[in-house]
Amino acid sequence: MKRRFCLLLSLFFAALTVWRPGTVMATDSFATLTVAISRSTSYSVEKGSNAGEVILIMENYPADAISQLEKQFGEHLVAMQVLEMKPDTLRLKLIILPVAFELAVKRRLSPQALVIEFFPPLATETGASATVPPTPMWEMLTDGTAVLPLDPYGVVKGEGEAYAQYISLVNLYRIGALDAALTQLKEALRQSDGAFWREYLLLAGETLFDLARLHGRSATDALRALLAAEPEQTDPAFKARVILLVGYANLLLGNLDDASQTFARGLSAHPEAALYFLLGQLQATIERGDRRSADQIAKVVGQASDLPEAVRAKLCVVEVMWTLREGGVKQANALADQCLTRHDQGQALGLGQLLAVAEARLLSHRFGEAKDLLQRVVRDFPDHAKAPMAAMRLGDALYHEQRWTESEAAYELTVLRWPDTPFAKLAAMRRAEVEAQVSARQSPAGAYLEEDLHLAPEPVDREAKLRLMWLFEALSAYDTAYLYLVDLFRRYDGLRYWTFQRDRLSAIVMNAFKDYERRGEPLEIIRLYQAKDPLPLSPDVQDRITIMAADAYLALGKGQEAVRVYQEALARPSRTYGGERQILLDLTLAYLAQNDIYRAEKTQEFFISRYAGDEDQASHYLMLAEIDEAKGEFGMSMAVLEKALKYVRDPAQAQKIALRIGRIAYKQKNYEKTVERFSPVLMHILDRKVIIDPSIIPDEVRNAAYGYADSLCQLGRYAACLDAYERANILFPADSRRPIAQYFSAVCLLKLGRKAEAMLAFDALTQSNDPFWQEVGRMRSITVDWIAKHELSLQ
Repeated sequence: MKRRFCLLLSLFFAALTVWRPGTVMATDSFATLTVAISRSTSYSVEKGSNAGEVILIMENYPADAISQLEKQFGEHLVAMQVLEMKPDTLRLKLIILPVAFELAVKRRLSPQALVIEFFPPLATETGASATVPPTPMWEMLTDGTAVLPLDPYGVVKGEGEAYAQYISLVNLYRIGALDAALTQLKEALRQSDGAFWREYLLLAGETLFDLARLHGRSATDALRALLAAEPEQTDPAFKARVILLVGYANLLLGNLDDASQTFARGLSAHPEAALYFLLGQLQATIERGDRRSADQIAKVVGQASDLPEAVRAKLCVVEVMWTLREGGVKQANALADQCLTRHDQGQALGLGQLLAVAEARLLSHRFGEAKDLLQRVVRDFPDHAKAPMAAMRLGDALYHEQRWTESEAAYELTVLRWPDTPFAKLAAMRRAEVEAQVSARQSPAGAYLEEDLHLAPEPVDREAKLRLMWLFEALSAYDTAYLYLVDLFRRYDGLRYWTFQRDRLSAIVMNAFKDYERRGEPLEIIRLYQAKDPLPLSPDVQDRITIMAADAYLALGKGQEAVRVYQEALARPSRTYGGERQILLDLTLAYLAQNDIYRAEKTQEFFISRYAGDEDQASHYLMLAEIDEAKGEFGMSMAVLEKALKYVRDPAQAQKIALRIGRIAYKQKNYEKTVERFSPVLMHILDRKVIIDPSIIPDEVRNAAYGYADSLCQLGRYAACLDAYERANILFPADSRRPIAQYFSAVCLLKLGRKAEAMLAFDALTQSNDPFWQEVGRMRSITVDWIAKHELSLQ
């Protein structure tokens, strides 16, 4: 019994959503009908379907009817019953679709996927596909609220089977089942007795039009259908609408001259209706990013004679909207200044244009001007669907000016005047954030974190997470901000935010990676890298985080994964010159880490074929030296490094190469080459006249000092060797090699005939922490005799 009652109630709720609110039905009639349906608990499902058909002939209903139902039974209960019901007829299934669509938006699901999930028979009958893109009828407002227009073709009213069939066909079009809609439209046109024939033709034309736009079909059929829909004698407004659609089809076909001529003919047929249509299409093309079509429409409208001031003002703001869409905030504000000056401070602007200028002001931190524009929107358009968004943005503008009391008042207005909109919930959270900022007793993020955003409507979830991202960024919690950013892009179209805040959002990404790199957490770097896919990162940022991720894999000993990351980066169509260059060099080292010498050599062959400058030549030779060392060919490695030195212009890099040559030479016992390469590097450090802080000396230079001293000793240059060791002992008193340096200093003193000083040097060894060297110091007489008969080296 309860299920039958809920079924009937769901049918009633679904049917109500099909009509636009008209004149208010008498309260007693509405109440009578509600009670009659609610008491029909003995109805069978079939009779319930009949009750739904009775509801179909209602032409008007109270504007607050749905809200009354929601308050009485709870929106969640009603919506769930709609999804659970399984009506038998295709027509009743189609009637329920608007409710399912609305629920899909709230759950952030694809409308088509929802239809297939809950209405599998319908998906089969209509040919709906979850991969079909949304059609133009699925109007996405700039505030993110999804609105399914109930009557997209003008005020079409009717009753009975003909009207029900028309609504069913419109719903097929709405869910993207275009082929099924076209098939049924052809049948409806064939059987039509004249009722809705114009609407059928127009819908057929737009269906073909979308098939052409979305699926690459030929737009010629759409053009023919629209031409066929143009009657010789009909009301001028409808005729202008059809003519303009023909022009729009021509525009998409690339027939710009035909499109312009057709638009002009539509303007002649009914200027007022044509301007209204063209301005609407202009707004739609801007939001779609179709610059060419928008420019053509704006050109046609601009050439019309005796344009009202309101139209001229709106055309002026078109370029502002384009520039803003492309991220040119500064340029958009300059254009907006010109428009406001030229058109009486924008007194004739409509809501869309006012919001565009206000957005430009907000993004450039001109909060006072944004506040004035948003106050106009709230005052002049209180009943518009975007009014609550404007009121909330007004609170944001005041918030950024730290006008806390006024900001709270604006948020409070949003909550009280538009309580049933998503922006009321957002405004409530914003108000709690303001209170937290003023009191400083709790985190501003608390209001958002306490909310269950998973089940929240799309605008609430999106805006709340966007705010959380900025709050965590302000706290330098870059990893958390990064994850919110990724989540926003996975769930919603974040390109709009990225366009306006490209540098700041890119900074969040880079700071998150750098933070973990600084903390030495390769696993976290890899986690961030694996989550990056939805972000439209610039090639420069892509290359940089690729290198960090590959380094993280190498640090974990996962060379194969590092190679994969580099190869994926090289497969990207967009790479920076420097990024690709560095990736190829790092890929060479990654192959060597896996002992894959063949691929390392091939990578360098590819590298030198693309980069041939002096710096590139030096890098190439350095990589070849790495390859030679991996092969064990140290002599070849030194020769290649000598070639690299010829191309290096940076003194610091030249010093590193010289040290590298000296190290290899020392290992090969090529002491002459060791001294030759170490000497220029160590000249300043080993000079007794120079005062230097030992802590700033790199380890590789410290190691070179000891190798240099030993090489001098091996070459019999004992005086120089003694100086080098003594200087090393002074600079590096805590070095573990200090006893060795003291020992060989004593050896050099003996070789130079300074036996007394040598004995003192041996005495110093007794102070060593190493028992072995202590014993050597104590046995100095035996040691001296032994040294006289033998030659020792550090090796």
